[in-house]
Amino acid sequence: MRDLVERYGTPLYVYRLPHIRAASRDLRKTLPSGTALSYAVGANPHPRLVAELVRGGLGCEVSSPGELNVALAVGLSPEECVYEGCGMSGEEAQLALRSGVRRFRVDSPAGYRRLWAAAATSGVKLEYLISFSGAGPSAACGPGGGLPPDSLHAFPALFRGTDLLDPVGLHVVPPRNVSRPALLIDALEASVRLAAGMLREARLRPRVVGIGDGFAAPFARPGRRPAYGGLGAALRAVLDAHLPGWRSGDPSVSFASGPHLVADSGVLLTRVLDVRRGPAGDCVVLDAGRNVLGGPPGADRAAWFRVQPRRAAGGHGRPIERFVLVGPLCGPADVLNRSAALPRPRVGDVLEIPNAGAFGLTTGAVAFAGRPCPAEVVLDEGGAVVSARRLETQARELAR
Repeated sequence: MRDLVERYGTPLYVYRLPHIRAASRDLRKTLPSGTALSYAVGANPHPRLVAELVRGGLGCEVSSPGELNVALAVGLSPEECVYEGCGMSGEEAQLALRSGVRRFRVDSPAGYRRLWAAAATSGVKLEYLISFSGAGPSAACGPGGGLPPDSLHAFPALFRGTDLLDPVGLHVVPPRNVSRPALLIDALEASVRLAAGMLREARLRPRVVGIGDGFAAPFARPGRRPAYGGLGAALRAVLDAHLPGWRSGDPSVSFASGPHLVADSGVLLTRVLDVRRGPAGDCVVLDAGRNVLGGPPGADRAAWFRVQPRRAAGGHGRPIERFVLVGPLCGPADVLNRSAALPRPRVGDVLEIPNAGAFGLTTGAVAFAGRPCPAEVVLDEGGAVVSARRLETQARELAR
């Protein structure tokens, strides 16, 4: 990585396409044959990464005009995009319609009404999936979490549709980031049973049943993406029991994944600016902080922030010590780890933060204090650079 640091400076994101291909291949082998897999673009909307997954046969779930633009720009058909309704404004719905998107997810009565208004304005009939929260503490209701399961009685109109809105099925949001195979199997089995039960009660014959992103990935610390042995067989059994037509596409069953597909492709390279004594122990100041490493959105963000560099350049042979890692923003919110284990670094050393391919730059406070954005470099086989960019350069070009 030294030559990349010399060329592009730090902080620097490096994404490796072979890792993405391997993650996609492994997950598709794990899931039952005949089911579909989509990429949740919010995990990392870098166009080169999205293009790689689209070329591998994945559809896309998008939740903003920017994510939609990326998916379409890399060649995905709008029919293969599902637009998530969480926080979607009427203007966004109209933009998605003009772009050719015809399938949405609805997770609230207000979102349903906005989608109906967009359909009425355009005169185009739309399809929608009703999004529900699955079982488990991390599948709590709220923004992005889906409706509570009792919504069938509270909002019956969602299940009936109109001449402009066609309810084609359900989408269940399971617990997120479940690393233990047995727990994920339990969660996804519960999601299938929940979907089947609601469909029976609503007397809705679905064309699609979607299961959200429960697949885990480590964040900004060493670790491997989990392998889910036994998941395929368990899912085939529960689908046969509760959605018996799924093997022939009645309904079609789809899964979504975001961080699991891209996290281990990314490395964040950051330089040590200072090493000094602080009130909580020795403190290492890095040129990468929360401005460039945002972390997962929602309630998991604080729990996930235990950033652990994998190694220090030139640190071999030094004893392992504990340090407080902070970024350059000079604020209490810019603490990356209060007890990071690494050889004592020196000013100018480059640290490598692994598993930074998801929820990194685009969830960070990139405009805070006017700090420049890091470069993002994409490598293919043999370390060949196939893309290099800075977000701020793109923003200036768009403003012209």
